[in-house]
Amino acid sequence: MSRPRVALATVAAIVLAGLAVSGPARAVPSTVVSLAFDDGLASQLAALPVLSAHGMTGTFYVSSGLLGKGSGYYMTWDQLKAVAAAGHEIGGHTRLHSDLTALPLEQAAGAVCDDRAELERHGLHPVSFAYPFAVADTRAEDIVRTCGYLSGRTVGGTAAVALPLATPYLVQTPAPASATGGLAALEAEVTAAQATGGWVVLVFHGLCTTTCSGASTTKVSTLKAFLDWLQARGTPVQRVGDVVGGTAPAPNAAPTTTATCDGAPCPSGWRRTATTVALAATDPEGRPWLTYLTDDGSDPRTSVARWQYQAPYPVTRTTTLRFYSRDQDYRGERPRTLTVLIDGARPAAWLTAPAPYARLHRGSVITLTARATDAGTGGARPSGIAKVVFRDGSTVLGKDTTPVAGTARYTLRWTVRGSTGTHRLTAVGYDRAGNVRTSTVVPVTIGS
Repeated sequence: MSRPRVALATVAAIVLAGLAVSGPARAVPSTVVSLAFDDGLASQLAALPVLSAHGMTGTFYVSSGLLGKGSGYYMTWDQLKAVAAAGHEIGGHTRLHSDLTALPLEQAAGAVCDDRAELERHGLHPVSFAYPFAVADTRAEDIVRTCGYLSGRTVGGTAAVALPLATPYLVQTPAPASATGGLAALEAEVTAAQATGGWVVLVFHGLCTTTCSGASTTKVSTLKAFLDWLQARGTPVQRVGDVVGGTAPAPNAAPTTTATCDGAPCPSGWRRTATTVALAATDPEGRPWLTYLTDDGSDPRTSVARWQYQAPYPVTRTTTLRFYSRDQDYRGERPRTLTVLIDGARPAAWLTAPAPYARLHRGSVITLTARATDAGTGGARPSGIAKVVFRDGSTVLGKDTTPVAGTARYTLRWTVRGSTGTHRLTAVGYDRAGNVRTSTVVPVTIGS
């Protein structure tokens, strides 16, 4: 009686084993990795050959207003275009790496929209955005959306983001790559994400080859080892924009502002009288616009000294105006600069040699010397001395257009001529605006 029980037990074990072998395997969650490089640092160019060798591409978030700055610390425009030409994505990061939550609405919107427009003007087409300092709020998200981006990314907060995205304008990432965490930390983020699946965005800042300075700097050798590891595991690497998908709208055409002086085109040269500058903007799509300006040379998009243009602006002395207009969607033009050159003050001129009542001999050669200076109008930059003309009465003896180096002295070598007797010598100073002043007469006597 025991043999059937053994047989039945054996059959049951075989059946259970068969079910275990033939049953469906548990699906491994799908994970995709994106490599993000923030701030447009020149050191990140070292990543290009490493990425290329692995057939991978990344997303480089840049602040357009910082490109070419910092004595080589930031990429130049040409270097950034080379990054894009290699197949990498270029994303926005505000014009000057600004905390959007700390700026007034209009300045915050301009920081994002103007940055995207500037990248577009250079032939780049950004669709992805990263919040500077990883700081964002609902207003910042709305700005990024309004400016035409398809995603907004912070730093820190999660190991993996579920796909499809529930909050594309608040994409979270693990903590940024660092010199202290190294390869193990990068691998751990991906390994942890594979438990649930999803999207892992790994953020890099500075790259170095030997000695690394700064907590957010990563060795190029570490990046290479990490890409080797990803490639060996078959983990897909995609650009941020490719993961998010969609098509970003082209930026709206910006308004264009023109300036006139007293109702006519503003001259490029010096003038002697005050003028009134009027600004007029046109929007190609006929939308409402606002114009802002400064008179101290600062940027009208961000300067605390700016004001909204309401009426023609009187200019009484040399002044540099900078102005720009933006539409209701915060699409703005590049700031324009107009320098109005005004010098209404006559220069000063003195004839310093020969001395008054000097006796000169006809046919002798002497040096006439004068001093001439130009103070300008209202303490602003003067037009400067254009020339000094030396006269004997109404007769022009000659002129000098170049002062003695480092001085305000002008000279003329003169062969004494004319009738014997008293002569009245003067120096006439002319500035570049056309103002004139004649020196006090210096009487001299010409003898035979």
